[in-house]
Amino acid sequence: MLLTVVLLSGVVLGATAVAGIIMLQEIRQATNATDSMKAIFAADTGIEWELYKRFVDKRYALPTMTNGAEFETASSTNFIKSIGYADSRRRVARSFRVDL
Repeated sequence: MLLTVVLLSGVVLGATAVAGIIMLQEIRQATNATDSMKAIFAADTGIEWELYKRFVDKRYALPTMTNGAEFETASSTNFIKSIGYADSRRRVARSFRVDL
């Protein structure tokens, strides 16, 4: 009887640990998707900002994003490159390049 209780407790404990690990991975994936989208939109903002500066108003100020995302741009006469970051720690980055 005691052996049965110990074995059943071990099985329940193992199933709970596996379920916890799976849930943790799912939460990480959801967070990574959110950060990825923030970085993509930040990179797109950088491209739009550089294009606006180039073709409309050279004195247009750097936009601020309320979601904490950031971007940096590099441009020449032939291309514009923008790298968007999800947050100030810059763990998640996405980039776009436009050839002119």
